[in-house]
Amino acid sequence: MPAPSSEQRDYAKMLAERAGSDLGAFEVLMADSDMLDDVVGFHAQQAVEKSLKVALVLADVDFPNSHDLRELAGIAIDN
Repeated sequence: MPAPSSEQRDYAKMLAERAGSDLGAFEVLMADSDMLDDVVGFHAQQAVEKSLKVALVLADVDFPNSHDLRELAGIAIDN
């Protein structure tokens, strides 16, 4: 597999930073017993989604503009 291009590395870095931010938000919100589960879950889902997309970008795998974790994970597994 060829090395990722500089554009792919830049995009993957941006996605990874945003995934880290979502993970941080998840951790903060998770600690708040008054926070609703859907708000906490949203940031968990976003962190996982962006992390999957990092892997796909660096592997040079095309993926649809999707928020479906099953779909993205399936693409990652198949490639």
